[in-house]
Amino acid sequence: MARKSKKVDFVNVNDLGPQASQLPVPAKAVCYKTGLYARLSEETEANRERATVETQMDLLRKFVAERDDMVIAKEYVDISCTGTNFERPGFEEMMQDMRNGLINCIIVKDLSRLGRNYVETGNYIERVFPFFGVRFIAVTDGYDSDKPGEELLMPLKNMINEMYVKDLSRKMKTAHRAYWKNGEYSSGAVPYGYVNIDRHLYPDDKVKGTVQEIFRLFLQGSSMKEIARRMSQKEINPKAYKMLRFGHEIPADFNTKWNYVTVRTILTNA
Repeated sequence: MARKSKKVDFVNVNDLGPQASQLPVPAKAVCYKTGLYARLSEETEANRERATVETQMDLLRKFVAERDDMVIAKEYVDISCTGTNFERPGFEEMMQDMRNGLINCIIVKDLSRLGRNYVETGNYIERVFPFFGVRFIAVTDGYDSDKPGEELLMPLKNMINEMYVKDLSRKMKTAHRAYWKNGEYSSGAVPYGYVNIDRHLYPDDKVKGTVQEIFRLFLQGSSMKEIARRMSQKEINPKAYKMLRFGHEIPADFNTKWNYVTVRTILTNA
């Protein structure tokens, strides 16, 4: 015997239960585990407190806070790292976390913070990130890989960033030559054993004897490791000395011992 099908009144289907507007709306799920990346090209006395990196991070944190589909999984920072290559500890850590699936969204202040090399930066944005299903956002550039048409804008901005680096390099070389011509010191970092007075280097009387002893021991045949051992017995290392020069206290857990790399730097950078 044929079974009768139940007749449904499609006109009055809402009478079968509560209206859609009365049903509870589920909260929007968080989709993106976000990594925030900030980079500072050079750490100088002017930005010694690293406020530039903190400014970048504050911007990125506020950007994420205004969105309900993101949570900050981790923050990555590179200080005194050029944008012309990607051999940076913070960036490499971020890439490893991406490969391990710990993050699926990367946010930077602008495209130049990711990198200033047109080819390599474009390769990450166009190939690497999409391969791993990672969303990439450059806040102040208004770039979001989830938005259609962004692939047309990104190459142009990357080209501009690379041109900026080349122009900046040319200007810096010109400025350095002008300083050298006048016998002036053009670098920001002063080698251990010297002080910078009006762009001229003079021996630092407080550690001049230490530098002279390092050279004397080396000329007498001592190895760099042996020299470092001797210096550790009576002198704090250059990093600790720099902290004292700028009025900072040396933390109790700070390593003040010398190593052979420091000795080698002094011997080859004099």
